Parts: sequence; structure tokens; C-alpha cells
Amino acid sequence: MPEQRGSIEIGVSREAVWDVVSDPSRLGDWTTIHRGFEGEVPSKVEERTTFTQKLEVAGQEFSVDWTAEEVDAPSRMVWKGKGPAGTSAESTYNLSEAEEGTKFTYSIEFDPPGGKLGDIAAKPVESQSQEEANASLKRLKRLVDG
Repeated sequence: MPEQRGSIEIGVSREAVWDVVSDPSRLGDWTTIHRGFEGEVPSKVEERTTFTQKLEVAGQEFSVDWTAEEVDAPSRMVWKGKGPAGTSAESTYNLSEAEEGTKFTYSIEFDPPGGKLGDIAAKPVESQSQEEANASLKRLKRLVDG
């Protein structure tokens, strides 16, 4: 299963970072692949919160139906996603105390269609996704750290 991960230190409290990353309506402020929503966007996240997000990766647009599986404010959030053609994803946010603020760690594992062949075909997308994840982390830091 392809995955991407990254982390960044942000010079503010976990609560300040949590306020941004736990608010789906703020995804467009920091997530570079975010293209919008289908339907209503929740104003508060708790376990079993759902929404549909429009994304674009490597020039391909698609939608993912996300469900919050675990919400432990202000430390951890796990989302499970269902996408087109039987794809799935799991996205995890971990926030921990750092020397000068918060360490935000993000990971996503995704299961492309087509089994092992799909994993091979996903390699270019995985590489592009990692670049986008790194850019998103930098945007998040600028957003909450000023």
C-alpha cells in the first residue's frame, strides 16, 4: 500500500495547530491538493464526522468520502476515506509537544485499484503526493506560525 508521511515543527501550541487541522472548512487554507467539497462541510469534528472532499493529484481530480475514526484533541486524528473505483485511504494527524511549540506529523496510506499492478502504477502519483504533502506542511506552518 503506497504511503506518504511528513512532519514539521510549528512555534505555537498544539491547541492552536489543532484548531486549524481539525476544522475541515480550513483545508483549503493549507492543503495544496484540496479543490473543494461536495455537500455540507462540518463545523466540528468528532468521531464519525463525515464529509466529501474534492482533490487533485498529478493532474487527476477525484472525490473522497472521509469519516473521522479517531479524534483525540489536541493530539491525534485518524480519517478513513473511500474514493473512486474502490480506492481507500487512511490519513493520520499526530500533534506532540516540541522544544518550541508543536510537532505536527501527517501520514496517509492509500490503496489504489488494481492490486499489485495498481501499486506500481501509483508510484508517480505517490512521488507527486509527497511533494504536495511537504508543500502543505509548509503552508500550515506559515498559516498558524505567522
